Amino acid sequence: MYSLVCTLTTFLSPTRIAGADIKDKQPLMDTRKSIERDMERFKVCEREMKMAGRAGVAKPTDPKEKAKDDAREWINNSVESLTGKVVGRGRECVQREER
Repeated sequence: MYSLVCTLTTFLSPTRIAGADIKDKQPLMDTRKSIERDMERFKVCEREMKMAGRAGVAKPTDPKEKAKDDAREWINNSVESLTGKVVGRGRECVQREER
């Protein structure tokens, strides 16, 4: 998933957005910022999960830890869902500009 997001941010690179063929740049810039923000949140979550895995930590039985794990899972699922929507939105913007 991370490679997909990296590919998408490359697709929405500042040089591509600055091109003369794209008239309305704001939606693409907003989309790029949103993707970058989600990437940073994902990296933090991924880092925490790797650290817990290296420590050999078993599934937490503490209700607070369980709630944190549920929240992480929800965040990861939400990021994947939003990434799909952003990819579609980016394609729509590019197609609209090409017409």
